[in-house]
Amino acid sequence: MSNGSLLNGSHDAETVRYAVVDGAIVDAVSHAGLNASCAQCSAPLYRDTNDCLFSPRSTSCRHAKAIDTVFHLAELLSSSKELLLPLSLNRTNLQRFSVAKARPIVGNNERPPHVLINLSDGQSILLAISVLQPLSKPELMLFRDDQIPTLELDLRGKPVSLSDLQSQLTHPNALPKMSWVAYGPATAIGRELCRQLKQRFLKDLASVQTQIDDLKVQTASLTAAMAQAQDEHRRIGLASTLSALKQQETELLATLASLGEQCEKERKEISRLHSPTEALKLTNALPNLRASFEKSESELLQLQNRVEKGRAVLATLNSDATRARKDAHRWQQEANQAKRERDNYQGAVERYQWIDQFLSTAEISRDDLITAVTVLAAKLDDIALLDRVITQREQRVEALDLDIERKQRRLQEAKSAVSLYEKQKFALYREIATAERASGK
Repeated sequence: MSNGSLLNGSHDAETVRYAVVDGAIVDAVSHAGLNASCAQCSAPLYRDTNDCLFSPRSTSCRHAKAIDTVFHLAELLSSSKELLLPLSLNRTNLQRFSVAKARPIVGNNERPPHVLINLSDGQSILLAISVLQPLSKPELMLFRDDQIPTLELDLRGKPVSLSDLQSQLTHPNALPKMSWVAYGPATAIGRELCRQLKQRFLKDLASVQTQIDDLKVQTASLTAAMAQAQDEHRRIGLASTLSALKQQETELLATLASLGEQCEKERKEISRLHSPTEALKLTNALPNLRASFEKSESELLQLQNRVEKGRAVLATLNSDATRARKDAHRWQQEANQAKRERDNYQGAVERYQWIDQFLSTAEISRDDLITAVTVLAAKLDDIALLDRVITQREQRVEALDLDIERKQRRLQEAKSAVSLYEKQKFALYREIATAERASGK
């Protein structure tokens, strides 16, 4: 491995300019030693000669390269005294800020190297650097716990020389890829970003609500169509049953009519047989006629029984039809309730999926959102507590003012009483003096 050159403040990806020697940060340009340690993870560094930069003996520290970039940025911002920042979530609305102080922060292996920037208006922001790979989720969580607006500067695959960084951070057309990863609502910049995030969230929520309303309208239309189809199916089924019963009733009535005609024929035949000419034949045929009549009466009785049974079956079928209508109505209500529960469940699933998709798109986890809401709730509780304390203090001040006013009135009354006493005492002294002068004379 060859060590990089010290010229122009730029070097390859295998060398490190700023390192730690005996607990202090040193610059390879001005330091004479050959061995040092990584300022981030204390990994050993070395170089062959004094005119080269340090090189890591291993690749265990993925932030070693970012250390030089952090020092370059701190040097750049301290000299230029200005920084171009996007005041929106989509890297628009660029605004220049005056920089009061920029300080590199290294030495914590859990938190990547970054720059603490103090602006002239009193605000502070953090500038995190991504040189080899983007910030991991634990690193993002650490930055968000600071409650300071944090901007991630993506320099992967890009040169990191001081001159290139200066042109990139101060010119709008050459601004590198950067995005806000922590908002910090305690500052003006953080509050503006939170406001934009809230507007985006409300806009997406309104869009989702519109989609939900459209789905509700479609569901209502489908439910009405399904109910109409079910009513039509039920009507067709009941009509088929009633048609079969009516056909059976018609057949039974036709059978009764046929039996009535047969009985009438039997009666006519009996009347004919009562004549004298047929007496002998009737006497001889009487047993057969009686048997035939008894058989006819038996068949008539059976038919009447069948008619009664048919009427009973018809009544049962009518009752079953009524009960089926009630069951169908109850099933329809249960189906509607199941549909409402399904719609509610689908709505909850869609809201959850949308929130999860929104959080993943905004690179914010649910834990981050819950943490931010918890912190905001705590801040609001603190503000409410301060309002109550201020109200109590104001009430105490009003009570003290009333007490002072009462005591002033009492003091005024006491002064009036003293003044009256002085006048009466003076009058009494004058009367005594007058009396003494009169007695002396």
